[in-house]
Amino acid sequence: SSGINAEYGGMVSVEPKKGEKANLHRPLMSFIMSAFPDQQEEMSAAVQDIVTMREKCLAVERSEKGSESLLRYFLQLLAMDCKLPINENQIHVTFTWYDSFYKDSVFSGKRGSQANSLFERACVLFNYGAVCSQVAASQNLDTADGLKQA
Repeated sequence: SSGINAEYGGMVSVEPKKGEKANLHRPLMSFIMSAFPDQQEEMSAAVQDIVTMREKCLAVERSEKGSESLLRYFLQLLAMDCKLPINENQIHVTFTWYDSFYKDSVFSGKRGSQANSLFERACVLFNYGAVCSQVAASQNLDTADGLKQA
């Protein structure tokens, strides 16, 4: 399998990338304690929300609800980027994702890791597209509602 499916009437769908857990809580809270000490308490709950969102994205449902979870996490990462810069030099969190293509080739499970929120956002956005493609491919294209959903 190449990671691309065309089982449903010629509609193409893509498998999402698989990711590994990342230690977000400690690095984010350390940065917050030094940069925003007066907001530490209120930010703690927000950081836990981010951790929970990411965990849901690693075990994403292949449904509209799953795509909404991915999009919500992506937008949250985007919004926090200016105040909480995740990169090699500031908030060091390593994100690891595995390629979803070429499952039966020498590239099988190719791993990518970076300490950068841009990499994380790109992988989450890829998975958003993959889940949307799977939702579309699962629709009955012989009906008006199925075509609309796809």
